[in-house]
Amino acid sequence: MMKKNKYKYEFDWHLTDACNFNCVYCHPQIAEVKNRKLPYRKSTEEIAESFNKLGGNCHIFMSGGEPFLYPNFVKLCKLLIKGRNYIGINTNFSVRDKIKKFAYEIDPRYITGIYASLHILERERLGLKIDDFIEDCLLFQKKKFPFTVYYVMYPPLLNRFKRDCEFLLKSGIKNIACKLFKGFYKEKKYPDSYTMREKKLITTCKWNKYKYTKAYLNKETYEVKNKLCRAGVTFFKIEVDGRVHRCPADEEDFGNIFQGIFRPKCNPYSCRVNEGLSLSQCKANIVNL
Repeated sequence: MMKKNKYKYEFDWHLTDACNFNCVYCHPQIAEVKNRKLPYRKSTEEIAESFNKLGGNCHIFMSGGEPFLYPNFVKLCKLLIKGRNYIGINTNFSVRDKIKKFAYEIDPRYITGIYASLHILERERLGLKIDDFIEDCLLFQKKKFPFTVYYVMYPPLLNRFKRDCEFLLKSGIKNIACKLFKGFYKEKKYPDSYTMREKKLITTCKWNKYKYTKAYLNKETYEVKNKLCRAGVTFFKIEVDGRVHRCPADEEDFGNIFQGIFRPKCNPYSCRVNEGLSLSQCKANIVNL
């Protein structure tokens, strides 16, 4: 039996290439377009209406780049919520003025998750105080936002990540998730190249709330080709310029949401790619028969 989707539509929206960090492990495809200007001139109201006219009950997950650098970001979130939509955000949590404005002006009942990546090496390079990061995290917890701190398991950090995360816990941070590094370091591909000792170190942390860690480390296959999927029906990837694709791994065209063109299909249909790019998204959208 196919489970019913909670939202009318779910959008994974890469809303900006702007970023104030220069993390050494940033994905190459993101790093090469970093700080590229927005390819359109539309008001905040026009952008929000692109989603709101779909009738509400959409889940809009926003990433980048850094979402809090998007023009009038808090206003955009207000308008999306006014249209009865729900929001999730992936952020480096460093744009403090907008972060505080968001905390005091946005209704947490419409937020599905704030995922704040610590990026400790970049913060140290820029001279950003960890106490400021913690202060803002505690504010979001106090305001009852669903909130998680992400710590990227970049190989050079493996000798300190427990110490860093335990410091966050002692400071009052409730939810911490260790995200595996995906990419190349010293000509080795990760997460495949984590040693057995490193895998044990990562997976034995009781406070690690990221549920797909073991699946990635165990190289769980998520070959999805020919399996029925809701992507293209209720789930979509949106690029910076508004182009709508089936998912991060499949660029099948579904229009351009900023141009008022959105052509979802009616029923789940077979996946066309050999391997998905996001285990969590694939697990959420592949139909269980």
